[in-house]
Amino acid sequence: MNFRRDTYWLKNASIPSCLIVDKTMVPQTREGLGWWDLEITGGIITQILPAGKEKIAGKDLQGGIVFPCFTDVHTH
Repeated sequence: MNFRRDTYWLKNASIPSCLIVDKTMVPQTREGLGWWDLEITGGIITQILPAGKEKIAGKDLQGGIVFPCFTDVHTH
């Protein structure tokens, strides 16, 4: 794959806490979602920070939920 090496931020993203490896990052909602700022570099999440902790320029998702890309592993 040939990803561009662009770096950008997605701000105020809701992520299901079960998808976060660092268990010190606790959910902030009763639905088990946390609000995070995500740094994306070359198509890969390179940094996750609690939303609003740092003053970051980026696309504000306004609480939109972010999921990992689904992959169809079905083969014949």
